[in-house]
Amino acid sequence: MLLGPGVLLDVRKRVRRELRKIGYKEIIMEDDIETKHETRLDIKLQKIMKRYEPVFIAFFLEKAENMEGVVFEIGCICCKYGKRIRHRLMLLSDKGYEWNKRTPYMHNLIPRVITADFDENVKYHKASQRIHNFAMGYILSGDG
Repeated sequence: MLLGPGVLLDVRKRVRRELRKIGYKEIIMEDDIETKHETRLDIKLQKIMKRYEPVFIAFFLEKAENMEGVVFEIGCICCKYGKRIRHRLMLLSDKGYEWNKRTPYMHNLIPRVITADFDENVKYHKASQRIHNFAMGYILSGDG
């Protein structure tokens, strides 16, 4: 599952196309027809998680964007799924994202979650490559 602010929707769609080329079946919340009209984010996430049971969730963070919505989504998922989701959750930030300027809530969450920078201009730093490496690590660990 690829989540993040609307400003990164095109990036997430491009990453989804790249991941599908190598066999992943990725979903983007905005494209889920069954929950399109759901106004409560917690219910929307719950329905999507139940239906798709994603192996991993990648949140895209953008340095110039207000990340309150993404922080809410991360909090919802962590509260709802707790320890079961921690090893399947990844925070991807574009280069220059200033982790030290985030809220105390995010600082508390970050040590528990995999974080990585991505750069779509460098092959091995592309988000799709970072996600693939993360997913393979999860699968090879025996948890997936």
